[in-house]
Amino acid sequence: MKRSLAIVTLVIFALAVSVPLAWSQGGSAEQQIRTATNDLMAAVLKADTDAMDKILADDYTGVRGDGSVLTKAQEIEKYKSGAIKYETNDVQDLKIRVYGHTAVSTSLSSSKNIHRVHSGMG
Repeated sequence: MKRSLAIVTLVIFALAVSVPLAWSQGGSAEQQIRTATNDLMAAVLKADTDAMDKILADDYTGVRGDGSVLTKAQEIEKYKSGAIKYETNDVQDLKIRVYGHTAVSTSLSSSKNIHRVHSGMG
């Protein structure tokens, strides 16, 4: 088991909330993205893979702290297997920018997590 503490990490999430959908539901795109980001952070802390599946875009690509690149399915599987578990995740300085029908969410995050490494031995 490897424990890591990420002091400050730039986080960009590809969320499944589209700007036109947000407009059609009567809310601002920025508020919808902020809510989805908060919901995703709560799901990450609880390892709620059903919620992650609904929130993350189908073409999500995540870059882990060790440089590994994961698809949505791979990311969710890591949580299901217990290979990734967050103890804390403090999101700060959340900024959401809307460009036409696209929104970009960036933030700084300080987290404490556990990565289980399978050695392949007995």
